[in-house]
Amino acid sequence: MNAALAAGKFWVDRDLIFEGGTGDLLRQQRVRYQFERAVERAKVPALTPHGMRHTMATLMLAAGVHPKIVQERLGHATIQMTLDR
Repeated sequence: MNAALAAGKFWVDRDLIFEGGTGDLLRQQRVRYQFERAVERAKVPALTPHGMRHTMATLMLAAGVHPKIVQERLGHATIQMTLDR
């Protein structure tokens, strides 16, 4: 069923990709809880989303991905910012 139909008059259309069931923003506590559960189920080391971002960049560079591509993926303004991290 469509989330907007399910929420009825409580639907808030914010045109979000991920929403909390009523079209509104997800609650931070809920995101954290779901993330921690996913980490436990996957049996992987606990990292913050920011830690995963750094890990992704490190793995990309170690795999030989051009630093310019890593910079763009991270949204850094300069290549130097990417390489300094």
